[in-house]
Amino acid sequence: MKTEKILTAILTMIMACAVLASCGSNPAPSSSPPSDSAPASGNASENAGGGAGGYENDPMYIAAKYLVENAEAAFMGVTDSGDDIVFIETADMAAFLIANGEFQNVSFVGEYEANDAGYAIYDGVSGLVLTFEIIELYEDGSIVCDVGDIGQFALSPTDVETAVFAMLLIAGLTDAVL
Repeated sequence: MKTEKILTAILTMIMACAVLASCGSNPAPSSSPPSDSAPASGNASENAGGGAGGYENDPMYIAAKYLVENAEAAFMGVTDSGDDIVFIETADMAAFLIANGEFQNVSFVGEYEANDAGYAIYDGVSGLVLTFEIIELYEDGSIVCDVGDIGQFALSPTDVETAVFAMLLIAGLTDAVL
């Protein structure tokens, strides 16, 4: 259970890090010419990714790898108002991201409950709960869900790698509003 909480926190940090990374910062141009000196280490893997260990220690990489290796289901879809959705489910947690056309996203990442009627996803950071009911299920695995007053959305199964990439990309290009 402790591992799941750590991974939930890492996935939540992914969303936050992606938002911060998308803000970026461009340092002021330097008046001094670039240095012609070689890097301190000749090991390219140490220089790429910010130091020893490279990208393997990056929280975004760790969480994405966890999702790719442990996902039991992955879906992508759209709301009835045209917002994009990515939903990934593992045995012990779910990640749900919705992004609108105004470059904003809302995510719910954490433990979940599922039954034949729908899902409840408990966000590990905000403490909020997203619940939705499955109102239609198609032979190809596609589903239509209802979120009550918020509206409906349709999801189609997709491969895990595509869903993880889409989630990271959307989180990196949009601002988190929740």
